[in-house]
Amino acid sequence: DAKLVDPSISDQEIEEDFSAHIRTHWDKETIRAALLDCENPQLVYLNELLFAREHEMPFSIGAKCDIEHIMPGSGKNLVVIRDDAGLGSREDFDAIVNRLGNKILLEASINRSVGNEWFRTKVSTTLGAKTGYIDSDYPIAQKLVEKYQFENKPYWTKQDIEEATEKASDRIVRFLFKAD
Repeated sequence: DAKLVDPSISDQEIEEDFSAHIRTHWDKETIRAALLDCENPQLVYLNELLFAREHEMPFSIGAKCDIEHIMPGSGKNLVVIRDDAGLGSREDFDAIVNRLGNKILLEASINRSVGNEWFRTKVSTTLGAKTGYIDSDYPIAQKLVEKYQFENKPYWTKQDIEEATEKASDRIVRFLFKAD
């Protein structure tokens, strides 16, 4: 639309046009259902921004930012990690590992450091050259540390991924439809 490049058109008018288009042509439940199964990595950035706003936390994307799988998608301990998470079969694992609720933003250096470690290592490590979510500036990583850091053996399970995916989907739908 030409309005996007017309300097005489206000940002508010453009935003109102977008909102009207969304309300007219999109369905909340269809969008929400699509988000529950979505594996699009770009939505991780939007989810992180909206999470930060929701929790009134600072947010900026660093120059060296990665998308991190909370439950790793590969690695030497994958079978045990999968079992710990309640995902016995490879099919169950493949169906959930790339969902939005299993992905966060993380500094590249931290992501390389934690690699394919167990969740408990990711939320509590800060030993020498190894670092974990505990050193991250990204809001979701910080909240995971806050919630799990002092648990004896925290696990990131299928249920955690499903719940995080539902919350992320709801968060994005609220943003798109400007609803609470």
